[in-house]
Amino acid sequence: MATLLHYPLCPFSRSIRLALAECGVEVTLTEERPWEWRQGFLELNPAGSLPVLITDEHGPISGAYAISEYLDETAKGDGEARGFRLFPGETLSRAEARRLVDWFHRKFHDEVTAYLVEEKVYRRHGPNSGSPNIAAIRAGHENLRYHLAYMSHLAETRPWLSGEAPRFACMCGNATLAMVVSSTCMNTGIITPMVSSKRCARDNACGWLMAQWRRGPQRPTPTSWQGPSGPTDSPSATRRNRKAGA
Repeated sequence: MATLLHYPLCPFSRSIRLALAECGVEVTLTEERPWEWRQGFLELNPAGSLPVLITDEHGPISGAYAISEYLDETAKGDGEARGFRLFPGETLSRAEARRLVDWFHRKFHDEVTAYLVEEKVYRRHGPNSGSPNIAAIRAGHENLRYHLAYMSHLAETRPWLSGEAPRFACMCGNATLAMVVSSTCMNTGIITPMVSSKRCARDNACGWLMAQWRRGPQRPTPTSWQGPSGPTDSPSATRRNRKAGA
């Protein structure tokens, strides 16, 4: 059986846990604390990042991008038939799914999750533990509004977050938002009651977000996407201000 090195509050790890569950792949979960830079872990992945899937056939596969592509190519269902596809559809549909994966794993992470989760969790438990940077947390909160508006726009205009069919991008959206909710935002009032009152059902399911998108026309109607000019401060501007010490 394969082993997944992960951390519970790592959004990349969560997206792969969801993908494994949807693909019907059983793994052994082993918690890895990325801030410890354990030698054995670095030998598997010199980048020191999570997740890492250690397969019986092909050895370690590092990173959510590589693991998702590996699962899409190799995951089988009952009777050796292809199971759930993480990147189904035609070329343009797959390209859009990958664009959204990059949005959540790079843009959302850099502008929201990295501020909230890393300040609230990694800073407290890492080797150089200390008090969270309040300015960074505030910047993450402001950026979150922008990203929730965009996610609402996608949910309003498409049957699924990533288009006409469920894809890995849906799991990435679930994972990033779930980590923010779990770490800091449950009682801030930033997330609407519709979102904050629902908990992700289980870690091996796609949780509340995917359940709502699967309901199609019955799902609550979110607000319209206003584009980058909607928020008072754009995420990039807020991030630049924070770096400059503003």
